[in-house]
Amino acid sequence: FSKPLAVTFAVYDASDPNGEKVSFGTININQEIQNLEPNMTVVELPFSSLVNNGKPADLTNVGAITLFINGNSSTGSDLSFGTVGTNR
Repeated sequence: FSKPLAVTFAVYDASDPNGEKVSFGTININQEIQNLEPNMTVVELPFSSLVNNGKPADLTNVGAITLFINGNSSTGSDLSFGTVGTNR
């Protein structure tokens, strides 16, 4: 697995209809992970690692989570998600 994938999460505050209260975090996957259900690998993004644009999302009031997957020039990368969510 020579070319990493960067998965950037954007967490939006439900109280902001304009989507300006948002926090971001990125996970770099630079190794092969091959675990299928029921023994799935959990990859976590700690809330403490999130950054924002000056208007952070209230993480107790999440309205939406989006993901941007950047594989640059990586061809043939496979990525699947079983669950994306918070621990609440």
